[in-house]
Amino acid sequence: VMVLADRTGNAAHVAADLLSQAEHGPDSPALLVTTDARFAESVEGEISRQLETAARRHILERSLAACALVVLAPDREAAIGFVNAYAPEHLSVDVVDVEEAVGQIVNAGSLFVGPYAPESAGDYASGANHVLPTGGLARSSGALSVESFGKHIQVQRISRDGLASIRDVVGAVATAEGLLAHRAAVEIRLADAGGAEL
Repeated sequence: VMVLADRTGNAAHVAADLLSQAEHGPDSPALLVTTDARFAESVEGEISRQLETAARRHILERSLAACALVVLAPDREAAIGFVNAYAPEHLSVDVVDVEEAVGQIVNAGSLFVGPYAPESAGDYASGANHVLPTGGLARSSGALSVESFGKHIQVQRISRDGLASIRDVVGAVATAEGLLAHRAAVEIRLADAGGAEL
């Protein structure tokens, strides 16, 4: 899980979200991305406080030591840039102008928006699919969906005029690749009935 939060966020909520990820096991990354160092310190303090009474403290401490990270970004743009580059499986967003920030998120498996959307809601009750891309795969794919089980066939219907309109592009690329039979397959179709080319 990754949490993108600013000073307007609730440090206790953010800490709880990070801990909920960390309890999956000692290799579970839990990242906070923020632009505010004091907020990051508050979250770290809350994590320590919540660890004192945590039922799975031994797992949480191992996970946090191995995989927790605070990313302090110089500004919001850099913070969102980091989020998109990392492409988290789960992303909680609690910042000023949250919808504007969400509109800039292009790489994440599942988004949890605002102070009352913990990742655990998505795990158990909000209806979101929990089969998500991990390990940065959110850069190229989304959550499992009905479409994931479909077999989609590309169909191309091209008229003579349509083929003529893309003739130069096909010819140029085929020539550049040295695949002259590809170019010829277009040219032969564009020859008129008398054999003269268009």
